[in-house]
Amino acid sequence: MSNERQRSCGEIFCERLLDIASLELDWDGYGAGPPSPKTIALAKRAGEWMMEEFGLPHVVPVGDGSILLEWHGDGFDLELELRMSNERA
Repeated sequence: MSNERQRSCGEIFCERLLDIASLELDWDGYGAGPPSPKTIALAKRAGEWMMEEFGLPHVVPVGDGSILLEWHGDGFDLELELRMSNERA
């Protein structure tokens, strides 16, 4: 048995958000900047709440500064795109 502890869904999710938060300007080759700290915090809260029901989401940065959370399972697809309303579009 491996002595490495298994990472929880919450740890994996937070790690992915930290990766997205550290994106640099023009990360997509089209001038996109990273999501704002407020958008990261919103995605964290929403993702943690939704993980209770749907498990670990795919976490994807979007060029307009939003974050896309996606869940795909047997018979359902759920996509939640998040950006604080006072952020740039």
